[in-house]
Amino acid sequence: MHTQPFPQKSGDFVAWGNLPGSSLSYELCQYLSKTQKFTLIITEDTSKAIMLEQALTFFQTSKNISHFPDWETLPYDMFSPHQDIISERIACLNQLLLGQTNLLIAPISTLMHVIADYDYIANASFQVKIGDKFDIEKTRQRLQQRGYYNVNQVAEHGEYAIRGSIMDIYPAGVELPFRIELFDDEVESIRTFDPDTQLSIDKITAINLLPAREFPLDDDAITHFREAWRNQFAGNPMHCPVYQQISDGFSAQGIEYYLPLFFDKATTLFDYLPKETEIIRIGQCKVSAEHFWDEVNERYQTGNIDRTRPLLPPEKLFINTQKLFERLNGFDENYFMYVEDSDLCYQAKKRGFKVLYSNKATVQHVGQGSSNRTFAIVNIYKGLLYYSRKNGGKVNYFIVKLMLMIKARLLVLVGRVRNNKYLVDTYTEAMKSL
Repeated sequence: MHTQPFPQKSGDFVAWGNLPGSSLSYELCQYLSKTQKFTLIITEDTSKAIMLEQALTFFQTSKNISHFPDWETLPYDMFSPHQDIISERIACLNQLLLGQTNLLIAPISTLMHVIADYDYIANASFQVKIGDKFDIEKTRQRLQQRGYYNVNQVAEHGEYAIRGSIMDIYPAGVELPFRIELFDDEVESIRTFDPDTQLSIDKITAINLLPAREFPLDDDAITHFREAWRNQFAGNPMHCPVYQQISDGFSAQGIEYYLPLFFDKATTLFDYLPKETEIIRIGQCKVSAEHFWDEVNERYQTGNIDRTRPLLPPEKLFINTQKLFERLNGFDENYFMYVEDSDLCYQAKKRGFKVLYSNKATVQHVGQGSSNRTFAIVNIYKGLLYYSRKNGGKVNYFIVKLMLMIKARLLVLVGRVRNNKYLVDTYTEAMKSL
């Protein structure tokens, strides 16, 4: 049983409200059990994404759930995400490419990142199975080019170790590492093993080795990175440790914030999604996106002072909030809060969406950012004028402008007669905005 309205056809726009505790997850589970389409659920932050994933698993949704995690680093950090996080991200991208998931949960800030090119994720994996011819040296080179580290004993994702005719590998997207044993130049056995005790566990017949990093480290990729770096930044690149480490074929801490330099085109998570994707936004996603974008720009301004570590501008690494909500068919960023909800509903109706209004929805005004009434009225006038120009044509625009001007002039006159400074000042400013 569900209490909230469900979309009835493609293009329907439905808003839910007044869903405390786990009731939201329950309603989502009820809806997801009825839809066959790929679904993207966007949350305010990582913690809410994790909680939602756990709740939907508890309610036993029929969907195959994937969670695309955030890097959990601050913008332009000088250290890289934990290897387990990178492993989860690469596994998730691979699932999207292979169509192995039909429900994706992601924080709004994660959607704003430029990520690994899908051609790289699709082409960088390779399979090993029992009976294959296996050249240890060639495999070692392939692993190095895909971001794996050579270690004495495998303990984390993205590591490999060689001991005679035995190779241990801990690929992305798996719970346990693999041990490949050779007889001469042929794979004799493949087993999982415990990274703590190093004891073998189960025999398996084949494994799929995903890349360990979200960028390649082969010769072509390194050359591309070096050329892109020199085109982007002034000065001598040999003075930059990140440039030197990549040139030597090694990953560098914080290299994720130079990801676009490895690829010809910028790729986002949207590029991995099917065309017919249902989008569900939960909570204050727009506010979270704006806060994140402000943080990105602030950290860029304060951090881009070190000549040995120049930073890519935000627009190279992230989708700004305006482009993000265009992709989500969301709010028009040309509005300042006022009238944008009316515009959103109008645009939704034009596309065949069904607009529903819930009398149970509650609105909380955080921070009292628009409590200044003069500020509010001026921006309402601007919003109404922009709405009429955008949606009503020239005649409608001039009629609305004329009506707003007449109203403002009348209220200025009333203010002068009553000696009301507030009315005079407020609607004088409103007229200037027209």
